[in-house]
Amino acid sequence: MKKSMASAWRICRSYRNAGSLTCVYAAARLALVPVGILCDVLSELKGDVLSIGTGIGAVEYFLADRLPELSFMCLDSRIKRIAVAQRAGHLPHVRFAAGDATVVHHNPVYAAALAVDVLHHIDRNKHATAVARMAEAVRPDGLVIIKDIALTPPWKHAWNRFHDRLVSGDDPACREPEEVAAMLVAAGCLVEQCSRIHPYSPYPDYLVVARKCANRPKLVI
Repeated sequence: MKKSMASAWRICRSYRNAGSLTCVYAAARLALVPVGILCDVLSELKGDVLSIGTGIGAVEYFLADRLPELSFMCLDSRIKRIAVAQRAGHLPHVRFAAGDATVVHHNPVYAAALAVDVLHHIDRNKHATAVARMAEAVRPDGLVIIKDIALTPPWKHAWNRFHDRLVSGDDPACREPEEVAAMLVAAGCLVEQCSRIHPYSPYPDYLVVARKCANRPKLVI
């Protein structure tokens, strides 16, 4: 616990050149996202992790600080947020680049692909494409990890909808975790976890973890 708090403190302080509001945003992000659970899932891996829709990268910097055997390639379509992330950068094994989650084209070289609260900000009609592209980027037996927001219970979904409209102006395109799990199966993965997390949070958080099956033909979408 102390190590995690020390990591969070270092990460939040690294954004101080971007202003106090950015530091507060980074702190809130680390408080709301179940970074401890993500650390546990990623701890079995070594190598490169692709993370999409990373924003200013607070979650990825935290994970890299706690798991130094992993390197993170972070993609986001918002150039300004990438610039903030790069200025805050103090870990050489975390890199940032501009990229769209629905058009990720990589050879399957990553140990894992990660999306934290990204899917519900993407057009609903492009969800399956985004999930399939993540699976394509992962090597056989690698992991696809999706933490996102569900539609139920209704009061939690309503709170998240209010939050997203206030912070980003988006009307979130949420799905139930079982729907995302089905997309991963269609993309050639074996689902290892599909569960609700953070039961006492006002947000309807869920986590889906799937392992890419070997010898699966490449999906065409």
